[in-house]
Amino acid sequence: VSCVIFALDIVENSDYKYKLRRGALAVARELLLRSKACREYLCQERLREFTYTISDIRITSEEGTATSSNENDSAKEMQKEACLMLSNLATKFGHIYPRMI
Repeated sequence: VSCVIFALDIVENSDYKYKLRRGALAVARELLLRSKACREYLCQERLREFTYTISDIRITSEEGTATSSNENDSAKEMQKEACLMLSNLATKFGHIYPRMI
């Protein structure tokens, strides 16, 4: 469980670059798929904070504040991957995970 805590801390920290955050998201996804204890931790302790962080990722337009199109693309990909992860967890393990539209 401590590994998923560490990975989620990175994902939720906006001071880190999106590449690092996406990597941590991939690690968290694998841990959540393989560990019931990790899934229980996410559902009981972090789900609200995690979904808020993912939904609050800033996807900027051409006139926005992104420093590059790569950063904007990484932000979009991270948001998609997080939503897909939650959707897959909901499908595989039950209704306790939110369905992302």
